[in-house]
Amino acid sequence: MRLEGMNKHIRTVHRGSRPYTCNICGKSFKGHLQQHMRLHMGVRPFECPTCKATFTQNSQLTVHMRIHTGDRPYKCQICGANFAHSSACKIHMRSHTGEKPFKCVICKTSFAQLPHLKKHMRCVHNAEKPYLCTTCCGFFQTQQELDMHKQLLHGLKKTNEEEAEQTVEE
Repeated sequence: MRLEGMNKHIRTVHRGSRPYTCNICGKSFKGHLQQHMRLHMGVRPFECPTCKATFTQNSQLTVHMRIHTGDRPYKCQICGANFAHSSACKIHMRSHTGEKPFKCVICKTSFAQLPHLKKHMRCVHNAEKPYLCTTCCGFFQTQQELDMHKQLLHGLKKTNEEEAEQTVEE
């Protein structure tokens, strides 16, 4: 199964029904397609008053603000570690439980995190989209597509360090 097929399978089978499909990129959603369309239109109406980063959704701004406030509302029930994001706490819990829910369909190796599976697919099985967005786990065919994605979706630009690393790797 190709990575594209695996991603579609995960979206449709493991994440429930997603009846709304974007006619631009093909992604499907349970709802809020209009919010997604802001990505394609470049509309980012929610601005951080501290650093001026912009977002397509107010919820993204709310989570982003934790960077500035230091708020870490999610706590590990086992070791007491605190996290700014619920997903980070959930991933951390796997270090205690040993859970590895992401399995390679080719070689059956399991991973605790989806980005690790995607990196494995890219490095070991030479997936067609080798450029990984470490923020949202998206894959892209070219570095330029990844850079555009990071800028539009996450409001990020390459740091000098990333550019230096890319030069060293190439």
